[in-house]
Amino acid sequence: MNIKSLYTNLLNIGVVSSQYEFSELCGRKKTWFSSIKSRKRPIAIAALHSLAHNLASRAQSYPQRQIDCALASAQVQQLLREQVRSAS
Repeated sequence: MNIKSLYTNLLNIGVVSSQYEFSELCGRKKTWFSSIKSRKRPIAIAALHSLAHNLASRAQSYPQRQIDCALASAQVQQLLREQVRSAS
């Protein structure tokens, strides 16, 4: 899975509503996601970690979204494992 498909999944299930919101969930500035997409850069491990943490927080804040956030968090964890493997 790559960052674009992760974003699309989060968008489709309603966890995020825009690239800006996704960027902020990753702990970055609003234009970050469009920037890494256009430059074809991989997502930083720190951004994935922030995303996983923020998805867990969002699940606690919005009980009706817990299942969606849990599924999204599992996808983030998988992407994080892939990134760590490729970095080593």
